[in-house]
Amino acid sequence: MSEMNVKFYRYKITTLSPIHVGTGEEFLPTNSVISDDCGSQKDMICPECGRKIEDNYCSTCDIEYTEKESTSGEAHLHTFTSQELLSSLEVNQKTLFYNLCKQGDWSKIRDFFVNNADKIAKKSHIKATVSQEVYSDYKNMGKDAMFGIEKQFTDLLTQNPIIPGSSLKGSIRTALLNAKAKFRKCDNDKKLAQELLGYEKINEDPFKYFKISDAFSSAPITTRIIKQINNSRSNGYTLQPQGYAEIIPANSVFEGTICFNNAKDNNLRFAELFSACKEFYGKELAYEESYASEVVGDAFYKKLKNLSENRYLIRVGKHSGAECVTINGYRKIKIRKRGGYETKDHATTFWLSKDNNQEILPFGWAVMEISEAK
Repeated sequence: MSEMNVKFYRYKITTLSPIHVGTGEEFLPTNSVISDDCGSQKDMICPECGRKIEDNYCSTCDIEYTEKESTSGEAHLHTFTSQELLSSLEVNQKTLFYNLCKQGDWSKIRDFFVNNADKIAKKSHIKATVSQEVYSDYKNMGKDAMFGIEKQFTDLLTQNPIIPGSSLKGSIRTALLNAKAKFRKCDNDKKLAQELLGYEKINEDPFKYFKISDAFSSAPITTRIIKQINNSRSNGYTLQPQGYAEIIPANSVFEGTICFNNAKDNNLRFAELFSACKEFYGKELAYEESYASEVVGDAFYKKLKNLSENRYLIRVGKHSGAECVTINGYRKIKIRKRGGYETKDHATTFWLSKDNNQEILPFGWAVMEISEAK
């Protein structure tokens, strides 16, 4: 590879709505607790770094706060080690916990953690803020509820959320495939990407020349626990809760790098990648607005329109919408129905993030800015 053919770029991503890139793992009532920090616990977090404050002092930032300044007024999800759990319990509670584990009754073990959440939280680590609706559900969960909260992809060292480069690359690739599908008809759906991008073998895929790093944030970002809502695009937009997820909040900023190789056998052009994003996701945004604005509100969609030249709309993560991860003209979206599935060229439901009663937003929208590395 000739170094003269390689160019490096920096990118910045600003989230416009909640984003969830999952790990396949969950927070459960037996490995985490939710506690109201303004209730009996009086736990505090630093607004600068999101870490727990002890005695009104943040050792990470070397800042001293008054109690009013440092108490956030929200419930928090706390995670803990086995040692931290045991250190938070009195002798009689440890005995009770041991006996419950011997009995193996899941609901009683779960209730033990919920009932002792404030005490356990004092010895644990703050992981995320929690909406009051989720906190209420946690305290009043049914007998057989697992109450799993889907985990966000996170840097294990800093505990900051990450947007994986693979997610971003997939988003950009989908936009380009849609752009090319407008001008070329493909007969073999199984080799759609090969035909549109002009390659046969996997190792000939031109996207091997487009390498994008994971997106990291230089500033601490506190994730949030929200409800996932599935909505019908008809039937009056009935809101149907479908579980809980840890999300990256809107207005979070991430940065990363891109390496692009202009090799002779690379038929991609750097500029076309992002012009495809602007066109494809711009159209999908308008389409989503046509059926979701009644629930989400017009103000959200209005601020996403008319981006400047060097800002490109993208969509990443779970619940980005079936249309945003498929190719127009070749869509075969599975629709669940009684007795099995049917396929359509459009989805019949859409997903929203519900944060208390104040804010209902779609998932996955972000804007990307590109600049050439110096």
